Amino acid sequence: MIAWVQFKTENGQEYYERLFREFSNKLDPRGRAIAMEQGRWMLDEYGVAMTITCIGRTPAENTAAGGKDYSTHLDIPEREWIYGWDFRSRELPVAARRKVCSRMTGVWNNKQRYFIHVIHHDSGAGKHFHANINRAYR
Repeated sequence: MIAWVQFKTENGQEYYERLFREFSNKLDPRGRAIAMEQGRWMLDEYGVAMTITCIGRTPAENTAAGGKDYSTHLDIPEREWIYGWDFRSRELPVAARRKVCSRMTGVWNNKQRYFIHVIHHDSGAGKHFHANINRAYR
């Protein structure tokens, strides 16, 4: 894939290939463009590529992960796209994490539109970033 966007490999080749397929075919194309641009910036700024750790989930996987019923990760027939993705933060300096969030929202949002939501949090699986296309733009 592109050097500035990578996929988690710790869960094995099958999971890696799933992330690649979801990124290429199921993630909202606007989200894919944002991830690629932000990954390029992270690599330029910090020498760290964006490592995507989660894109789609089945309803059962979402429940097991403690996800909300309306999760942007859900890959369900009534949705054309997956609207959310998680990416790793452990390679980034702690001070850089806030800058990653503020840059992402600063580039893609303005006072008239709130297009993307990004947070750095721990939902039980360790600290990571979560980004998604906001509901008004789906």
